[in-house]
Amino acid sequence: MSGAEAIVVLASNATGLPKAFREVAARLPIVEEFLKSTGQRISDGQVDEASCNAMKPLIENCEERAKTLDGLFQKVLPANDASRLDRYINAAKTLGKGGKVEELMKGLMNDLLLLSSKHGVEAATAHQVNVDQLTKAIEDISAIEPSIPDSEFQQTTFTNNNFADGPMTNNNVLGDQKFQANYGTGKQFQAETQTFNMSILDQLEFPGMNDKYDELVKAHAETFQWIYERPELKFLDWLKDGKGVYWITGKAACGKSTLMKFLFEDPRTYDILPKNIENTSIFSFFFHDREKNPLLKSQEGLFRAIIHSILSKYRKLIPIALPMRWEATKEDILSGRYRAISSGWSTKELKDAFKAIVSQEYLPLHLCLFIDGLDEFSGEHQDIIDSLADLLPVSNESIVRVQICMSSRPLTVFEYAYLQHPHLMVQDLTAGDIKLYVTTNFQHVPQLKDLMLKDKETANLILQEILKKAEGVFLWVTLVVRSLIESLNNRDDMKTLQQRLSVLPAGLEPLYKRMLDQIDPFYHKHAAQIFCMIQTAAVPLSPLMMSFAEEDPRDALSDNSRLSNTEITDRHLEFAKRLKARTAGLIEIRPSKDDIDLARIQKDVLEGPITKNEEAIAWEPSRIEYLHLTVKEFLHSENIPIWLVNQTTKATTDAHVDIVACCLRQIRATASLFLNGDHNSNYYRGRLRTYWETTSKGIIFFIMFHAREAERINKTSQLAYLEAVDAYSMRHTPPFPSHPSEADIEQWHWTIRRYHDWSEPSEWMSDYVAYLIAIGMTRSVIDKFNRGYKPATKMGRPLLLYAACCLAPYFTIGDFERDTVDPIMVKELLRRKCDPNQFFNSLHARDIIDHGPRTVWEAVLYSLLDRFSGGDAGRYFYDLDQNQEAKDGLMLRWLKTIKLFLDYGADPAQIVIRYDYIERKGLWYSHSKISALSIFNRVFSNFDNALVPVVRNLMVSKGATEIEGLIPTPYPMSEYGPKISLGPKSSLRHIPIVGKYIAIARAKKNKR
Repeated sequence: MSGAEAIVVLASNATGLPKAFREVAARLPIVEEFLKSTGQRISDGQVDEASCNAMKPLIENCEERAKTLDGLFQKVLPANDASRLDRYINAAKTLGKGGKVEELMKGLMNDLLLLSSKHGVEAATAHQVNVDQLTKAIEDISAIEPSIPDSEFQQTTFTNNNFADGPMTNNNVLGDQKFQANYGTGKQFQAETQTFNMSILDQLEFPGMNDKYDELVKAHAETFQWIYERPELKFLDWLKDGKGVYWITGKAACGKSTLMKFLFEDPRTYDILPKNIENTSIFSFFFHDREKNPLLKSQEGLFRAIIHSILSKYRKLIPIALPMRWEATKEDILSGRYRAISSGWSTKELKDAFKAIVSQEYLPLHLCLFIDGLDEFSGEHQDIIDSLADLLPVSNESIVRVQICMSSRPLTVFEYAYLQHPHLMVQDLTAGDIKLYVTTNFQHVPQLKDLMLKDKETANLILQEILKKAEGVFLWVTLVVRSLIESLNNRDDMKTLQQRLSVLPAGLEPLYKRMLDQIDPFYHKHAAQIFCMIQTAAVPLSPLMMSFAEEDPRDALSDNSRLSNTEITDRHLEFAKRLKARTAGLIEIRPSKDDIDLARIQKDVLEGPITKNEEAIAWEPSRIEYLHLTVKEFLHSENIPIWLVNQTTKATTDAHVDIVACCLRQIRATASLFLNGDHNSNYYRGRLRTYWETTSKGIIFFIMFHAREAERINKTSQLAYLEAVDAYSMRHTPPFPSHPSEADIEQWHWTIRRYHDWSEPSEWMSDYVAYLIAIGMTRSVIDKFNRGYKPATKMGRPLLLYAACCLAPYFTIGDFERDTVDPIMVKELLRRKCDPNQFFNSLHARDIIDHGPRTVWEAVLYSLLDRFSGGDAGRYFYDLDQNQEAKDGLMLRWLKTIKLFLDYGADPAQIVIRYDYIERKGLWYSHSKISALSIFNRVFSNFDNALVPVVRNLMVSKGATEIEGLIPTPYPMSEYGPKISLGPKSSLRHIPIVGKYIAIARAKKNKR
C-alpha cells in the first residue's frame, strides 16, 4: 500500500473508467492508515506472539488482494486513452468476478476488519476510529454500481459431441453454459473467440504506437481555453455536427500537437459530441518523424493504430473488419500451427478493414478521430489526404459516423485540401497563452519575481518583445525563457535581461544557429560526434551508453570492468551536464516509457533480498532525443554552422562503430542486456520470460544492426567487436532448456533463441559464423575464414543454407534476415569446398517451410520458389516488393546465386517436392513436384536482365527440363508430419521443432 498516494493522484483523472475506480482509490488512504496503526501496535509489543502468528494467513490474503488491485491500477490508469476501459475489462476477466476493483477492495477491507476483531489489535481508541472508517468504507463500496456487468464473466460453450476418430474443436463464446464431449480417438482442441480476437489485436499492435502522445507534455494550465470559448473558430459547431473534417494548422513548433493532445483528453470534447448515435468514441494517432520506427510515419502505422483502438473497444467487429485474417488465425490456432508474429499487413488490407467497419450495418458507431502531424507522414502528402478522405462514410444513411480533426503545418498541398473546411491557425490565437506562460514561469523564480516587482516597466517591455519575436511559436518562447532564467546566475538585472533578449533572433532556425555558434570550440569535435550518433542510432541511446562516447572505442574490446550503482549514477549525471554544454540544449534526456515498463517487471520479479552481486542498477530509465522535430530538420539543412559541417564529415563515417563500442561498454558495465533499463542480467537471467526479449528487443540486437551498417558503409570487417559480443553472450546466457544434457550444452549457441516463438534445433549446431552469414555480414565472415575457420567442416546444418535459405517458419524473421542472400558469400563458401549437393536429413514440424530430406541445392530452389511464389512471402515482404529497384536488386542477387550453384556442380535436373499438409485417414499426401528449370522460369520469366538467358541456356545444356505435377503417393503420418523414407543415411541431422512441439518431444523422450 506504499504507493496509495500516487494511485489516488492517478485515479483523480480516471477518464473513460467506471466510477468505482475513483471510489476505490479514494478509500486507499483509509486502508493505508489502518495498516500503519496495526503495524505500530505490533512494533510496540501490544500484540502477543500467538496473535501475530495467527494473523499471518490473513496478512498473506490481504497482500495477495493488494497486489492484484495495484496491478489493475498500474495497468489501466497511467495511459489516459480510449482503451483504458478495454484494458480493465480484459485484466479483470482473467481474475473472474472477484477481479472487479470494488470486489478486491471490499475483500481487502473485510480481511482487515477480521484481523482487527480476532487478533487483539482493536483496543486503542485511535485504532477504533480506523475500524469505524473501514466499516463505513465497506458500506460505501458495496453501494457502488458494478464496474463490469456480471454478464461479461459468463463463459459459454456449445454442445459438441465427437464420436469419430478425427480432431474435435470446441469454440467457446459468451452465453449459456452447454455440454461438450469427445468420445473419439482424435485430438481435442480448446479455443475461445476471445483468443482469436486477441491474436488479431496483437497482430495489429506495434511497439511505440503511442510514443509521441506519451512524450507530449500536458498543455500549460489555463492555455488553449479559447478553442471552447470562441464560436467564430467553429470547433464547437464541428463537434456538435458529428461529421466532416476540422483542420488545425500553424507554424512548426507553435503548439499544434500539444493542442491536439489537449482536445483529445479534455472531457468537454466528448461531452459536446452528439448523443443521437450509440457507441460514441474518440481515438487518436500522432505521426512521429523523430522516431526511427517507420510505422510511426506511415499509412500502415496510422491504420493499424486506429483499427486496433476501434476493434479493442468493439471486438464483435473483428470478424467483420478482417474476415480472412480472422479465419486464418482461427485455423492456425485450432490446428496447433499458431504463429505469434503477423505475416505482415498491406495498406489495402487495412483500408478495406476500415471501410468494412464504416459500412457494416450491425453496430451503430460514432468515431471521432484526432490525427496529428500529417506533414510528418513519410510518403506523398497527397496520398495521406486521399486516404483520410476515404475514411469518411460515403452515404448519409450509414449507421456509422466518422469525423476527423487533423493537424499539420500549412503546406500548400494541405491548404488546397482543407481550407474549405472549418480550420484555425494556431499561432494567430496563442498570444494570451504565451503571455500567461512567460508570466507564470518568471513568477516561479523568486529572484526574477522580485526583479519584476522592482522594475515593472522593463518587465512589461520584455514581455512585449517576447510576444513580438515569438510569432506564435511556443518552442521559441520556451527556449528564450529558459535562457533568460539561466542568465540570472550572472546576477543580471531587468535591463541586462532586456539587452540579452534584444540580441536573440526571431525564428527557430536563427535561434538554433546562434545556440550552436555559442558552443565552446573545444567541444566541437565531441558535439559533432553526439549529433551524428543521435542521427544514426536505430533507436534512442541511453545516457550511460553515450557517456562512453569520448573514450577510445577499442577500450570496448578489453574493458571488462563492472560499475557499481554509484559509478553508474555519477556517469549518468555527469553526461547530462556535458550534453548541455556540447549541444546547447538541442539534444535532451527524456524518461523512457518502455524502460519504465521494464522497471515494473523488475519490481514484480525481484521479491527476495538482493546480494551485493545482484545489485539493482539505480539510474532512472531514460533516452536521448532531439529537443523537437525542428532541431532534426535544422541539422539536416544547409544553415548549420561551418564548424559543424567540417566536423560532421568524419563523425558520420565513425558513428556506427562508436555506437557498437558504446553498447559493448554498457553491457560490460551493467551486465544488463536491456538498452536503457535497470536490470542485472546475472540475477534476472532465465526469469524475464524469454531470452529472446533481451536480444531482439535489447542491446544485442542493437549492436548487430549497427555492426552490419558499419560494415556496409565503411566496407570493413567488424569481426573484433562481433567476437567480443559472442564471447560475452556465451558466458552470460543459459542453455535451453533449464537443465540441458551435455549434448545440448555442446551444441548450444545463444543465437538459436533469437526468434519469438521458435528455436533453431540444437542439432543444427549453429554457431556465430552461421548467424553472421544469415544476417549478411559477408566481410566479417570472410575475415573469420582467413583467420582459420574451415566452413566445409562445420557439423549440422550446412553453411550454404544460412547464406541462401530463410531459417524460421512462415517468414517470421527480423529485418536482419530478410533477403540477405549475397552471391559474394555464396561464392566464398563454394570456393572453400562447401558442397551444393550435400544431403541433409529434415524431419519437420508441420509449419516449417522446407520438408523432408533434401540436398542443399534442393533447399535453395525451394526457398527461391517460396520467396517469389509463396503466399506468406508475398504478404511478409509486401513493402519491399513495392520498391521495384530494391526488388530488381534482390532478383539479380538470386540470379547470380543460382548460376554459382550450377557452376560448382549443382544438379540442373533437380526435382523439388512440395508438401501441402493434406491429411487423409492418418496419411499425408505430398502436393506437387517441380523441376529446377520450372522454378527458374516461374521466378525469372519477367525479369529483364542479360544474365537470365545465359543461366537458362546453361541449365538446358546440362539436361534440365520443365516438370510440374501432382504426386498422389501417401506417406504415413507421425505426430510431427509425414514419415518419409530418409534415403541414404546422413550424419547431418536437421530437426526443427516449433512452440509446443518442443515440450511434447522432450517429455516423451524423458519418459522413455
